[in-house]
Amino acid sequence: MVKHLKKVCKTIISMLIKFVGFDHIFPESEVFIMGNSLLKTERKKHFIVRPFPERDEELEDIFRTYDFELMVYFSNYITFHGTMEGEAEKLRKVLSYCKRSKEIHVIYLTGPEAGDVATTGKTLLVRGAENLCCQYGKMYQIPVKIVRIPYLYSGVYKEDYFYKMFAAIRSGELVEIQDNALNLNWDVSYDFDAEDITYTVELATDYQFQNVIFRQEGVAVPEVQTSVPAAGQYFVRVRATDSSGKTQDAFDYYTTDNGKNYGMKCFYVTAEWKDLYCSNSLYRR
Repeated sequence: MVKHLKKVCKTIISMLIKFVGFDHIFPESEVFIMGNSLLKTERKKHFIVRPFPERDEELEDIFRTYDFELMVYFSNYITFHGTMEGEAEKLRKVLSYCKRSKEIHVIYLTGPEAGDVATTGKTLLVRGAENLCCQYGKMYQIPVKIVRIPYLYSGVYKEDYFYKMFAAIRSGELVEIQDNALNLNWDVSYDFDAEDITYTVELATDYQFQNVIFRQEGVAVPEVQTSVPAAGQYFVRVRATDSSGKTQDAFDYYTTDNGKNYGMKCFYVTAEWKDLYCSNSLYRR
């Protein structure tokens, strides 16, 4: 099975290399794989596998040690219900090192969701990651290509959605498909000095944000996900922060008897259908 995975991996990479016109560097050059993989290093075959570094210093050492010509980034979104957490942060780290060398060609390999006509929380999240690649490509002249492919499935990778589902069925466990996610999204912010931007998102039951029920800092893409709260009125606010520490709140506001309260948005969750009412629009999960 591992040999089969290695063959599939090399096939995908070789096809992508031909796609960008890099046929001359493969298979003679080394293939360096970072991440959670079942593959193992085979130096005789110029095949190096390492887990993704936990510390930024380790990642920097890798880019300093190896002279990369082409980087293929396999997104979490190429698997069905792939893990969303950490995708943008990890992608931003890798792109930040690629921008130091204008000669590194980047291929961002992702799933089909961004091409969906219907806009959902997940499609916005996937598009946000693609936009991140485009932003780095334009601002730092990095050769970037985005390739959308059908979902990849695995019968041996234990984190795969369907692997876990069928493993549960085989063991006689009850399989429950949950759909109780609340996606909060907003427009992308830009910095005139081309600094990296992260967001802080808060969800509260009052417009003064004294009772915060959800908070997430250091968000790299314009969306976060949490569970749908109980029926009631809620308030959300987003604050953008650049690398220098300068902040900017969203321009939305909520009106009370005392006037307008800026930097927040109000919405309602109904008990019967759990529809989300925001301003004069209705958004369904």
